Formats: sequence, C-alpha cells, structure tokens
Amino acid sequence: MPFGEGKYTYEYQPNWAGLTDGYHEGWIPGVAVDSKDRVFVYSRSEKPLNVYDTDGNHLATWGEGVLTPNYAHGIFIDGDDNVFVTDATDHAVYKFNSDGELLMTLGTPGQAGENQGDPFNRPTDIAVASTGDFVVSDGYGNKHVHRYTA
Repeated sequence: MPFGEGKYTYEYQPNWAGLTDGYHEGWIPGVAVDSKDRVFVYSRSEKPLNVYDTDGNHLATWGEGVLTPNYAHGIFIDGDDNVFVTDATDHAVYKFNSDGELLMTLGTPGQAGENQGDPFNRPTDIAVASTGDFVVSDGYGNKHVHRYTA
C-alpha cells in the first residue's frame, strides 16, 4: 500500500535488502543516501554501517573495529560524499570518505569529556553545512551543541 503524497509517494518493500534470517542489522537509528544513490544503514550491531544500492544489493560493510556495536546514533553525508557518524557509546564522531576509509576522529574514543560541556559525552547527531562547517549535538551526557569549522 503506497504512503506519502505527490512526488513523495512511497511503497513499502518487505525484505528490500534480501537479507537472510541469519543476518541481523540490529536497531537502526540512522539512514542516509549519498550522491550515487547508495543507501547507508547505520545500526546497533556487529556490522555497524552497511551500504546498499537502490535495488537493495549489499555493497559493503564499514566501521568494524572502529564503531562500537552498542549505540550507533546519527549519520550525515556531506556534498563530497563523506560519511559522518556519531557513536554515543564511544563518545566520538567519525568521518569516512566515500570508500569507507576513516579520515577523522573527533573526541577520545571510549572516554567521555571530562567536564560539563567538553566534547563529547554521548553525542547524538551531526549536520554539515555547505561551507564544510559542522555541528554535533551532544545530547545525553552533555546537553550541548558543538560547532566546528571545516
């Protein structure tokens, strides 16, 4: 049954990704799409960041050994197809290039900011401006928004 309206009308596709019963992505707090129409599914699982094409074919898994499986939170893809994710358990923000190579880590993974207002204490989301500047909501432990230049 379709839902939505006008050009934003969608149809539910059960088992779109064709995952087997043994594959489980866990709870999914974030989904984003890059300029090549690849779908990025950020999940709380052992395979934290999965990449699919528009037909649901699995292309890659990113973040194993970097991202924790427990508390994936926010995802944002910038105009250059860099992928930013927030990991609330790890108290960090990660930036990957369009091939999945880790380019930047903000925060000290595994360590919350020492003082109220210090980055990061369970960051929740990220947004990147067209200038490359970005903001990170640090909502659970800190209740702050941090702003960074490109």
